[in-house]
Formats: sequence, structure tokens, C-alpha cells
Amino acid sequence: MPPMPAARPRNKSIRTQTDQRIIAIQEPLNSLQAKLNEYEALLSKNLAVQQELRSENGKLAGQLTVAERKSAESEVHARFTDAKNQTLVAQSKSLDQQLRKLEQIGKAAENELEKMAVLVQAVQAKAGEMAVNSGGQPALPGGEVLTVGSTNAGFAFGSSAKGSLLLKEPVRIRGKVTEVRTADGTPYVTINVGEDDKVTVGMPLHLFRLNPPQYLGTLHVTRVDYQHAAGRVDLARKDVAIQSGDEFTNDLKSLR
Repeated sequence: MPPMPAARPRNKSIRTQTDQRIIAIQEPLNSLQAKLNEYEALLSKNLAVQQELRSENGKLAGQLTVAERKSAESEVHARFTDAKNQTLVAQSKSLDQQLRKLEQIGKAAENELEKMAVLVQAVQAKAGEMAVNSGGQPALPGGEVLTVGSTNAGFAFGSSAKGSLLLKEPVRIRGKVTEVRTADGTPYVTINVGEDDKVTVGMPLHLFRLNPPQYLGTLHVTRVDYQHAAGRVDLARKDVAIQSGDEFTNDLKSLR
């Protein structure tokens, strides 16, 4: 049976319509593809910009970290400098106080030296009087003769009745009167040095007072133990009164 002639035009029309539909769909797809390509290009640029921004942010973060570290170091340095300055100020105040104390000590020492100078003058005057009475050498009460030895620290003295004694070792003895007693108008004293301090029986010790400066007389040691001694006092003047706390020495030159 031969095909019908009317069928071909109908198929051609359907194909034409299909092609038209495909073309109608293809055009929007091409437009969308173009836009997609455009968006992809923009996305690539955006990614590049973001990468550049990340790099810049990294640099800025590094610079900020360095700046923060420098700021922290500056703050620590400032605190350390402030603490150091405070320490220096405190040390300066302390040194100033010490200097004032030293000045006070110096003034007190000058006053003591002035007192000692007055005392030495009094002793020298007394020694001159004693030298006149003994024919050139200081005479001690009781007929003894006082002579200064070769050293500044020791004294030699002699007596026809007692023989003579010379201190072989250079020694300066100085102490204070601890007790005073009087018998038949003659003062007897106890002192705070003894055999441990090289004090011996018969040794003359010169009594004096610093306030006011005054030469009091001579102590003749008659008894000695390890840490104390006692003896008779020959007063320099009748109006002198020995008191507990008065001082003595065997070397008047050491008072200068």
C-alpha cells in the first residue's frame, strides 16, 4: 500500500517547530553561558583581590605585632626606668641622711677634741708644776719619779724603796672608775681594768674628767685581779673630788 502523500508536510512542520524551539532555548542558554563566563571571570578577579587582601592583612598583622611588641617593650622600659629612678631617689635620701649623721658625728668629735685639748693643757701645766718640784722630772706623790719611756705607750717609773719597773710591751691602758671610797681623807678607787689589760701593782694611772676637762690626780695601783684593780689616789688639788665614771690612762700623749 503506497504511503499517503499528506504525511510528509506534517513531519517537516514538526521538525521545523522543534528546530525553532531548540533555537529559542539555545539563545537563552548561550546568554546564560556568556553571563556564567563573565561571573567566572569576576570570581577569579575577586579571588585574586581576596588573596591580595589576605597578603596585605598578613603584612599589617605583622606590622601590628611588631608595633605591639615595641609598645610593650617601651612600657616595660618606662616602668624599669621609673623603678630605677625611685631607687636612685631613695638611695640619694639615704646617703643624705648618712651624710648628716656623719656631720653630726664630726661635730661631736670636734667638741671632744676641744675638750681633750683643754685637758692636755691642764695636764701639761700640772706636769710643769711637778717638774719644778722634782728638779726637772714629774714627781709622783710618795717620792716616786715618773719618766716617759722610749715608746709613746709605756711609762717607766722608779723608787729607791721599790726598785724600778719598765713596761716592756707597748700598751695603752684606759678605763673608768667604778667605785670610790675614802679613808682618813684619802680616796681609794676601784677601776674596770685588771691583769688581763696589763695592769700591774705599783703602776701609776692618771685620772681625768672630760666634762668639764680637768686633771684629777694619780692613781697608784695596790691590788689587781683579772678584770679589776684598786688603789690609792693622790689628788692634784685639795678641792678635787673623784667620782664614779671619771676616766684614767697610763699615756697622756694618747689623749691628744
